[in-house]
Amino acid sequence: MKKLLVFLLLSGAVYSQNILKKETINQYLCKTWMADYAMMGGLKVEKMGQMKSLTYSFKADHTYLANGTVSGKWQYNSKNKNIELFAGDVLKSTITTLKSKKMVMVLNADKSGPKEMSALEIYFKQKM
Repeated sequence: MKKLLVFLLLSGAVYSQNILKKETINQYLCKTWMADYAMMGGLKVEKMGQMKSLTYSFKADHTYLANGTVSGKWQYNSKNKNIELFAGDVLKSTITTLKSKKMVMVLNADKSGPKEMSALEIYFKQKM
């Protein structure tokens, strides 16, 4: 019985992917997104500090621009079913959820930084 329960939980996780098919990623991702709020440790964190003006603009050529100044490249990771954002060769963050009007990004926190930063999820909405 325990094995059945574990199997059902794992199979549910496989079917609950929040990234669209590779063929439709450009259609949903390639626009400008602005931070709406963040979640840390299950608690909602309203916009504070620099997050008030955090924006990402994605292009179909697999590049992005953050806050109009930081540029990088994005790529779809088919194995992990997510989108990874790089600045140079360094993985900076991962998009774990992408829907038509919602995007969730997890920061790739520096190991020397606060542990809480690795659990920070930033929720974005389309910039109108």
